[in-house]
Amino acid sequence: MSERYNNSMDILSKIIPCKDYIDNKISDVFYGTNESGLDFSRKDMNRFKAYNSTFNDCKFNGAACDASVFQNISFVSCDFSGATFQDVRFTNCRFIDCYAKAVNFSRSRFIESEIENTTIIMSTLHQCYLERCSIAGGDYHTATLDGSKIIDSKIQNVDLSRLNLEFVLISNIAIEGNVILPPYQVAYILNGVKYAMENTNKYVLRTDNGVISGELFIDQLDLLLDFYKRRDEYFPTANILLAKGQADNALELIEKGIRSSIDVKDFRMLKNYCWMLKEASSVSIDIKHDIYKTISSYINSITMTQSEYYSYTLYMGEIRELLMNSLPGQPRLEIVICTDFMQNDLDKVYELFNFITDVMSETKSNNHVDFIEIRHNSPYEIILSCIDGVPELMYAVATIYLIVSKVIPKLLDVSKQSLEIAQQAQELHYNRIFKQHEMDSWKLETERKKLENEKIRLENLKLTKELRLSEPTIIGINEIRHTISASSISDTGNVPTSALMGDYRR
Repeated sequence: MSERYNNSMDILSKIIPCKDYIDNKISDVFYGTNESGLDFSRKDMNRFKAYNSTFNDCKFNGAACDASVFQNISFVSCDFSGATFQDVRFTNCRFIDCYAKAVNFSRSRFIESEIENTTIIMSTLHQCYLERCSIAGGDYHTATLDGSKIIDSKIQNVDLSRLNLEFVLISNIAIEGNVILPPYQVAYILNGVKYAMENTNKYVLRTDNGVISGELFIDQLDLLLDFYKRRDEYFPTANILLAKGQADNALELIEKGIRSSIDVKDFRMLKNYCWMLKEASSVSIDIKHDIYKTISSYINSITMTQSEYYSYTLYMGEIRELLMNSLPGQPRLEIVICTDFMQNDLDKVYELFNFITDVMSETKSNNHVDFIEIRHNSPYEIILSCIDGVPELMYAVATIYLIVSKVIPKLLDVSKQSLEIAQQAQELHYNRIFKQHEMDSWKLETERKKLENEKIRLENLKLTKELRLSEPTIIGINEIRHTISASSISDTGNVPTSALMGDYRR
């Protein structure tokens, strides 16, 4: 095999000479190694793989490392300057005393990773995702984190005042030590103003005259409102109002911002307003649906050039998803049912549609979104998408699979497992509520009654006698698959991967 490979390379080197690629392509997988002083400068490392290894004093200058995977890796005193690390997955990694200048980390994921005393300057971290991470010390400036999410993470002893933090989402973060923020960007951070109001002693803000306290900053919120209003900056103004619990006033400004963005054909900014709405738990899903209909109607009333129309199509799918099919912090279930129903089998399609609708009505919570799509791919394919809590989604999977298991027996095992997970998730949910209200016996008793009702509902779901499908309809199901996706690892942390997804055929 090696000889054949060498012969191929010799022939290709003569017919298609490209020394820059042939000599620079890194195709090795690093596993369990301890590397020191390696020079990967300008190497082609796309789709690179490294596991359980250490890179000490290594150079990645100008390397192309897109779509790579690093798991259980320690980078110590490494230089990443000028490299591209787009769409990279960093899991349980450590960056210690590293240097990254003009690096593109866009759309990369950092899970359970640590960044310690590292320098990141003049770099792009567009739409990055950080969960259960720790950022401590270091130098960070002239970099943008637009569209990034920082979840369940800790930030300590870091100066963030020279970063572009606009349109960053934070959730359940912990700030410790000496953390410095930029004063006029806090209102552009999703959940930023709320965090700043509730944790005034956790941070300071840099001004031209030195730093000011978080308490002094929050005292100026009304002045900041006036400041942003006079500049027609609707996003930070609405963000402040949402944090202050003034959802109705915030909605008025968001709608103004939406119309303004459409008027100037700024569909990227339009998406940011929709992202804010999606994350606003104080705004009902019905209102979000109405706003989406208003957006669609308004856009249809304006004229666009081909270039503007192209920009519109780039964002409208995401805008629809944010407003129509999303709830903040809620996982999403998709079930695809492949059938052998042909064009004249509409009665069976209708029966299956009604069955799914009935299951949703039996299993959903008050905060629930679902839609059903019927694809006539000859034969028909039915797709259910719904957003809800983990217990409710597992109830739905258990019920649907129990009925369909007549033609796909394996689904009976999945149904039982799903029901057990639903019960466990429900118990965990109410145990958390009990702890929150253990000093309030009245609330505690109320929640206990709710739990008992849920247990009764679970027992009823096991029977599912009222949810029947005719034999011809059941026999017509050839394949069923499901996927549960979450906005963070924590949402489905107690659910095994085998229950989160599956593909079953008759």
